[in-house]
Amino acid sequence: WWKVMGEGDDTGQDDGAMPQHWGDADILLLGVSRTGKTPLSIYLGQRGFKVANLPLVPINDKLHIPKQLYEIDQMRIVGLLIDPDILRAMRSTRMEAMGVGAERSNTGAYSSRLQCRREVQLAKDLYQTNATWPVLDVTHRAVEESAARILQIMAERGRYIPTSME
Repeated sequence: WWKVMGEGDDTGQDDGAMPQHWGDADILLLGVSRTGKTPLSIYLGQRGFKVANLPLVPINDKLHIPKQLYEIDQMRIVGLLIDPDILRAMRSTRMEAMGVGAERSNTGAYSSRLQCRREVQLAKDLYQTNATWPVLDVTHRAVEESAARILQIMAERGRYIPTSME
């Protein structure tokens, strides 16, 4: 769980790790790569929440969602969205920072306009078929803003608010 360092089990539930424990999560974040799932998970974890996240990664233009996602309390799931053009810019910057140019392997596809649009559309389609999942657009939002909105959603749903956030 994402928690303050030194408090309990610090194994993390990042990038879809250990789906058998998702039922214990207070919040499970979904989103394509670079929507801020991990920073949000850490930020919320530092405030006492057990947070897991699952990247939405298409394979052959389809999302393959683990069955465990549908076995947990659906009111704990939050979908993240981002503008595809902003996503493309973020991915391109990340690839450049890592020293990987578009000419190498398939990294160009990862940050291509078409790929970013496809992934965001697949995420939107998934969210539309799961009406109980609130969707938060994180475009141009700071982690703190996104976290505050998620906490507001959870409070509206009558979900547990750790005492450090009250």
